[in-house]
Amino acid sequence: MIESAKYPNAERFSILEELFADRTLQGKIINPLTHDVCVWTISKRQRFLMAAMWDVLGYLDNIWEKHAFDSDQLSKLQQSLNQANVQLQQTSQQVQQISQQMQQVQQMSQQVQQMSQQIEKIRTAVDTILSVTHVMIPWWRDKHQVLTGFTVGGDPAPSAAELGLIVEFVVNAARHESPGLVLSITPNWGTLVLRGSKVTVVHEAEG
Repeated sequence: MIESAKYPNAERFSILEELFADRTLQGKIINPLTHDVCVWTISKRQRFLMAAMWDVLGYLDNIWEKHAFDSDQLSKLQQSLNQANVQLQQTSQQVQQISQQMQQVQQMSQQVQQMSQQIEKIRTAVDTILSVTHVMIPWWRDKHQVLTGFTVGGDPAPSAAELGLIVEFVVNAARHESPGLVLSITPNWGTLVLRGSKVTVVHEAEG
């Protein structure tokens, strides 16, 4: 087939500039970080589509040059070629817009990752501050544990004094079944409180 002078084969891929993948994404269709289709993959498919349309225009151009159509046929063919050119330009603009949007999405994804890292650093800093200024009330079973602490499964549960808590003991004289047994802790055990806070411990009479 004779090559079209207006649409030469050497310029089939000249409509769109080729986009190359980042070194970390070479050979990959899906970005593993964003789970989006890589920009270079879309660009590659779009360039092949533009090349195919270029070939169609070249084929029509050859038909126009080789055959003697009457004026009406030539006018219709010229209109078709003009429409094809307009569509080609519109498609090219749309492809460029999509490429720009994909790049913006990737930039936003990177920004989100950076924000996540910053949030994690802030969370770590807050946890560090809380560990210094706040303590969690243990589940003391009896008055002795409140005063001396105890160990559960190898993990120590500090005494009230070690946690810097001020304890007010209240004796429930009506209960004598288990001397010193803690009946209630206010605030409840497991509550995060400031060091130096007051904790009320109600327990059975000791004797």
